[in-house]
Amino acid sequence: MSFRGLAGFVLYLAACGEVTGAKLDASTPDGAPDLNDGAKSGARLKLRYVDYGNLRDVQGVRDTQRNEDCRPQEWSGGKAYCVPDAGGIVYANAACTQRLGQVYRDSACTTQSPPPGYFVDYTFTNACTTERAHLFPRATKVAATQYYFKNSDGSCGGPISSTTSDFYALGAEISMTDLVETPISAPATTGRLGQRFYESADGLRYPLSYRVHDALLGVDCFPGYRSAGATTGRCIPEDAAYAGDFRDAACTQPAVSVQSTCTKSKFAVHYGDCPYDEETYYPLGTQFTPANLYSDDGSSCAPYQPSPSDTHYTVGSPVTLATLMRIKGNGDRLKPIYFQTAEGLKVRDSMFYDDELQAECSSRTQPDGSTLCLPRSYAITTFYTDSGCTSALDLMSVYRGAATCSPPPLPSYAYRSTKDAGTCRTSYALHNVGASYTGPRFRKTSTACIPDPITTSLHYRISTAIPNSQLVSGAMAVEP
Repeated sequence: MSFRGLAGFVLYLAACGEVTGAKLDASTPDGAPDLNDGAKSGARLKLRYVDYGNLRDVQGVRDTQRNEDCRPQEWSGGKAYCVPDAGGIVYANAACTQRLGQVYRDSACTTQSPPPGYFVDYTFTNACTTERAHLFPRATKVAATQYYFKNSDGSCGGPISSTTSDFYALGAEISMTDLVETPISAPATTGRLGQRFYESADGLRYPLSYRVHDALLGVDCFPGYRSAGATTGRCIPEDAAYAGDFRDAACTQPAVSVQSTCTKSKFAVHYGDCPYDEETYYPLGTQFTPANLYSDDGSSCAPYQPSPSDTHYTVGSPVTLATLMRIKGNGDRLKPIYFQTAEGLKVRDSMFYDDELQAECSSRTQPDGSTLCLPRSYAITTFYTDSGCTSALDLMSVYRGAATCSPPPLPSYAYRSTKDAGTCRTSYALHNVGASYTGPRFRKTSTACIPDPITTSLHYRISTAIPNSQLVSGAMAVEP
């Protein structure tokens, strides 16, 4: 399976796609180790990080003038700013002119998480693309039982009834001049791949969403790899349409179908039949008008009528993506992981390597505020071995795909997540993985006990728990 996920995530939450995420590296002028791997604080904007002693995990920025955390983000109009975390916006009326901040209310929590201090509104640049455009502070809580939303064509949808959300009035829009602009730097080319950063006038230098630039393909890309422990990776283009259709009755000639109002991508990606098959990338080809398209369901190639609202494209010959080495850096128990090229690029992966547990890990915050480097792991699920659902059995499930697909790599660890009702934060408890389980499995629904219908996963027993005291711990800090 090729995993693709956001940097900093440790858990295989039913992950599919190529694992991506890199932090960009540089050395300090005197040759001493650069704990921030190329990131730098400014006079106003200071780096926030998890301090592991000899290593750091950069997590965001502190705006010392506004006395709040923020994160560099791309904004409408081709701009970028360090923006505080913000919730989403819906509307109180059928004309979508009265904005409301919406916050999910978790019924499992006796105390809800604090609502965000801000809410962000988006604008549609076309039917497929949105941009952050407006930022508002949270005002007073309001009583509402339904809301409306904007469609991509500007029309107003709804109403939708909700008993699981809280709603807030909004204050006056925040001017972007009150925030720090963080324009994206030109790539610092060291060959085919070049580093990119958000950089501010006050001196901040912050990794650009773990992206680098591929000069040969002319796009930004994400260093990615296929599974934990990989020693090589590829740089995955960020802009690729899904080539899920075919032009021929044998399903051998991929085609791309996109809404006609959407922006044309530069590349297309076709996924294999099995989760660990390597994706193939193509340049997007010429537009064509098919009488039929074909879909491959794994057992047959079936024709269907294309949608008149879609535009269809051929694809060119497969492109060769830039390759990178993936190596462990220096450290004590916890080591950084880097992507490197022979041309001199050195890019920090979002993962660390725990020498004692012999596993890759990343930072997770527990309900008490502590931060642990939690190894990659799959979730623990409770099944039952009998049709009455009286005999419980905890298992770890790993997606394999069809029975003809190769078994996925077996992780050494599984995790159980528990919502702490008092803080509404999730805690993670790590366990060793036991033997394969192929016996009967039943699941509870709200009304019955039914056989588990899933046939595309492998299942493993859960072994001993690993105390948090055996994991590497760190603490959040802000550079002075």
